Amino acid sequence: MPRPEATPNIGFAAARLRSIAPTQRPKTHDKLLFWLRHHGCCKVKMPQLVSPQSLVQALLQVLEIRPDLHQLVVPYAAAAKSPLICGQPKEDSESAKEQATHAACRAACRLAGVASWFRSQTSRVQIIWLCSQAYGVASIKAEALVDELVAYDMISMSKSGGLLYSEPQLQSFPAPKLARPWEPSSSRLYRYRKPAEVHHVVQHHSAGHVRGCLGPTSKAAAAFKFVSVMSQHGVFSHFMHWLMARSMQHVRR
Repeated sequence: MPRPEATPNIGFAAARLRSIAPTQRPKTHDKLLFWLRHHGCCKVKMPQLVSPQSLVQALLQVLEIRPDLHQLVVPYAAAAKSPLICGQPKEDSESAKEQATHAACRAACRLAGVASWFRSQTSRVQIIWLCSQAYGVASIKAEALVDELVAYDMISMSKSGGLLYSEPQLQSFPAPKLARPWEPSSSRLYRYRKPAEVHHVVQHHSAGHVRGCLGPTSKAAAAFKFVSVMSQHGVFSHFMHWLMARSMQHVRR
């Protein structure tokens, strides 16, 4: 019977089992299941399993229901459509798309908690944060991981129901190879970033009023903030104030 293709998790499990003394290893099947779950073998963080480009693309879709967060990622939308660079994973498989979606949902939850901080940061810091969220998680059930260890002859069951470990197989199994986390300079987010300007859609919700208005994040536009409910006259007044401030900047230059 052919062996199943080795998952990244089995490499981590073998490495963890090698690191402890044989007398300290789990003695029964149930104890091994518990040990694998609580020693990070069933869920392994995999840097570069999700590229920054695919993260941004999925994040824009996930945040469609949150316009306030969506506009924070819009400047990097062009990077999501840029060609992949050497070393980035191909993202046309269902598994890659699923990993990108999971990473985007995770990043969206974290972005909601740091939105004010993210908005106030430079593009360099924002890109570093986005790259730090571009990773996948290799998940497997503990029962399936035990079956994999058995298939690769690293463990076996004794007649008494205890576990027998094959030291040669454990020692010879290759250690897991992890790619380095994404470097912001190689993520293409710098190259394809577009500054946010006043081009957001204003939605009418009643006669003479609009719901919200999002402006640029430059210092000259500091007075042009998000307003929950504002009249059209108020929007125009804020826009003119921002425009005059920007004109003054050009004159000073």
